[in-house]
Amino acid sequence: MTSDRKKRLSRVGFILGGLLLLMNGLVALGANQPLFGSIQLVAAGLNIGMLFKSFSERSKQRLEALLFLMNSVMSLFIAIGYVQSGAHYIQYVWMFSALLYVVVFFIRIRKKPVLE
Repeated sequence: MTSDRKKRLSRVGFILGGLLLLMNGLVALGANQPLFGSIQLVAAGLNIGMLFKSFSERSKQRLEALLFLMNSVMSLFIAIGYVQSGAHYIQYVWMFSALLYVVVFFIRIRKKPVLE
């Protein structure tokens, strides 16, 4: 895969992750869960902020890896919230999302020395 394609794929991941966390954060705020909703909105802002900030390459690699880890934790907490609320099937999508973010995190760490 070319470098440009990898960058575009990473940008799409941050856009989708940011939009999903944004929507779920707004739902949580509407469901009278202000702390959980606020945390999700901050996470969404960080994801979307990755598209507009320019960092040094090393800093960007570290920040991307940390965001993937944060996204996996947020996805897992969202899945747990859906399990506790008695939702059907949506929690599996969030668990799958958490698993994918963990896989991407480890791929990112393994391919590039980001956490030295």
